[in-house]
Amino acid sequence: VQKNKGKKTRLGEFDTGEKELKDRVCNSLTRWMYDVRILFNVVNCDSFKVFCEALGHYGLGIKPPSFYEVKVPLFEKEVENTSSAIKDHMETWVTHGCSIL
Repeated sequence: VQKNKGKKTRLGEFDTGEKELKDRVCNSLTRWMYDVRILFNVVNCDSFKVFCEALGHYGLGIKPPSFYEVKVPLFEKEVENTSSAIKDHMETWVTHGCSIL
């Protein structure tokens, strides 16, 4: 595989080590999905793809967030993001009328 400054030049090409690592990641992910009974179709969500990309950019050694982090600060941040998106929609209601989100 030819690399350009550490990045693959063609998507989908892996050397043996990279393929084994990808298989390990995918197997771990699917095992976790089975354990917590996550529906298979979540892998089609855009947010899942964004998550995978962000995880890949972080690289090795990422620590998962704690229960507290997910429950309090990260949840509050997501509520703020959702409120901001709703506010943006509400501002367009003045000129375009109300629509279902």
